[in-house]
Amino acid sequence: MPPRIKRPSWRPHDAAVSLGQGDLVLAAWAKTIGPEERKSAIALHPTIGARDALDQRFWADGPLGVSPVSTLEMWGRFNYSLAVVIAEGCAIDKEYNILRRGYEAEGMPPPAAASRALDEAEGLVTIAETWPVESLPSHLQPEAESGAVGYVPFLVPDWLDDERAYAVDLNRISTVSWRSLDQRIATAVDDPAWRHRLQTGLCRYFAARSIRISAELQEIFQEPILRAEAVGVPAGNPPRVRIRLHFENGRSQDLEAIQENTAAEGAAMIDEGPGLRTRR
Repeated sequence: MPPRIKRPSWRPHDAAVSLGQGDLVLAAWAKTIGPEERKSAIALHPTIGARDALDQRFWADGPLGVSPVSTLEMWGRFNYSLAVVIAEGCAIDKEYNILRRGYEAEGMPPPAAASRALDEAEGLVTIAETWPVESLPSHLQPEAESGAVGYVPFLVPDWLDDERAYAVDLNRISTVSWRSLDQRIATAVDDPAWRHRLQTGLCRYFAARSIRISAELQEIFQEPILRAEAVGVPAGNPPRVRIRLHFENGRSQDLEAIQENTAAEGAAMIDEGPGLRTRR
């Protein structure tokens, strides 16, 4: 296993801790398929983390068992995916807090306001699927394991008893309702280094997809760099700082950089959100 693959400082799911970037979740998803695509299966539920999904008949416009169907037959394919939360800030708690404060302003008691807001909030969460590297196509496994553009390798929590290398697949990013998150397996609230790795992977991925950005970077770094200096003080989490690069031909260029290893280990995040209620 390459030494760069590390195990984030996972903590078990805690409903008092709001859903945040880097958390490990189990997401349920479904898509509609035609009757000719369906698979027969004896299982009543999908297999977690497996690509063999559960297909279920939704409806047909004719009596069951009568063939052929005159107009329409619809099937759905269901599965579970291990995923990592990608969004920097989730809409779950933002919408919850807006609703809760509104109900309290109308005179509703705080417990009742919180309960009603939690029932009505319909936040959206951005997630990326993760898979064991060995489950990916063989021609993609070296890239996933090495952390090439589009992948962020990691190890799952100790208590899952799985030593395989996993990789966040940034090609499989989607925005889903928080209600489709079946479980939150672990939180990453105490590991800013893990969030930094995830953010760095996202920056590399989206930069690589932009021809304009790639061309600009090639133009910027045509000359050797003589020195670099900070412009201003670090700000944000993780801390970002503007740096000024001075090139051999006398030209200078300002860029923004992520400052590494400055966040205190174990720093707690304060969030008044409700955390994540899951179906299990």
